[in-house]
Amino acid sequence: MSAGKVFLRSIIDGSQTKLLRRAREEFFTEDEMPYFSMVRHHVDTYGVLPTTNAMTIAGLPLAAIRGEAASGAYYLDRIRQRFAYTQVNDRFPQLTECMKNRDTGGMLQTLRDMISNSASSLESENYSTLGYELDKVRADYLHAKSNPGLQGVPFPWPTLNAMTGGAQGGDLIVVAGRPSMGKSWILLKMAHEAWMTGHVVAFTSMEMSLTQIARRWVGVHSGTNPNFLRDGELSTHSEERILAMMIEMQNATPVHLLAGDMSKEVGGVESMILEFDPDIVYVDSAYLLTPSGKKKGFVSKWEAISEVVGQLKALALKYNKPIVISVQFNRNQKTNSTSELDLGDIAGSDSIPQDASIVLGARKGPSPFQDIQRIIETMKNREGEVGRFATAFNFAPVDFREVALIEDGEVGEQEAVVYDGGWMS
Repeated sequence: MSAGKVFLRSIIDGSQTKLLRRAREEFFTEDEMPYFSMVRHHVDTYGVLPTTNAMTIAGLPLAAIRGEAASGAYYLDRIRQRFAYTQVNDRFPQLTECMKNRDTGGMLQTLRDMISNSASSLESENYSTLGYELDKVRADYLHAKSNPGLQGVPFPWPTLNAMTGGAQGGDLIVVAGRPSMGKSWILLKMAHEAWMTGHVVAFTSMEMSLTQIARRWVGVHSGTNPNFLRDGELSTHSEERILAMMIEMQNATPVHLLAGDMSKEVGGVESMILEFDPDIVYVDSAYLLTPSGKKKGFVSKWEAISEVVGQLKALALKYNKPIVISVQFNRNQKTNSTSELDLGDIAGSDSIPQDASIVLGARKGPSPFQDIQRIIETMKNREGEVGRFATAFNFAPVDFREVALIEDGEVGEQEAVVYDGGWMS
């Protein structure tokens, strides 16, 4: 169901008549306009929203919202953002033509139109009334009361969910680790868990191609080493199962991918949010992003990382979406890969502890499990609780589930595993 129809269904279900007044006609697509016109006409005539039954009788049915229903204000934000993106996107051919013809006046006017029309849909987000915000607080409370349990987008590991309540709108979540510690796999596992629970996911990697991301995704989903997919070495049984599985995946909740090619700006992440409206965004190797509006002249690496982190946090707040990123520890990290971690070890650490809602540090498990286990520490948590837990780090089959935490010096039993290194990062 389109965003406009979801908005209308949401305000009808929540009896949010006042919210209809904040939705402008131009926010709706041609296909959505008959639905919007009927709802508005009904309110103007009778002073109340129509029922979903009345909409169906009129030949304009609004399907029930799949998954957990959000407040009407949430969906209003979605159609506003969609409108803003369309205003810019529709004028790009005109802007390109003006630039090709060196028509400076036309170029500037087109840019002014882009900014004016798109900003007008979002400018009301800068102010509100206490009464309206209290409606949102009340709606959030009633939703939480009727849907007990995890409120945010779930992580794959029970301990982290218990500590954080899941990834929440406005969160910037940072996964930090040394090179080859498995940061990309940790992010991919997080994204896969969100997708498996029905959330629309956007995933971008600054170091992997789109095909590499997709191949690893299949590996996580099927438990198969993606090298077997790359090299055409699946057994007959596995081949039949995985090829059928890939067809099912194509018809499931969408996963939007963006290849960074080591040259993307933060603005590319924002464009992805506006175009696809994901529930959660993952940015692998975010330290390789370029800040939007990069300063002229020399900018140090750490200053650039600081700007990128700040801009990503601003996006998380602006669009009320969780953004999960991976960064590196400093190469001159004072602790080794199996020792406890410190926020001061993170590259660009001046900004990350300040801007991030949650910081997770990944390190190897204790000997002799250093190659088949990862310890994940919550180095910062908006809920206050910090601690650590362990995950498997196996690739035959692919397995990153939470396992019993074994500290250095402890003796414990682990499952037999096969370690296949060299293609993890």
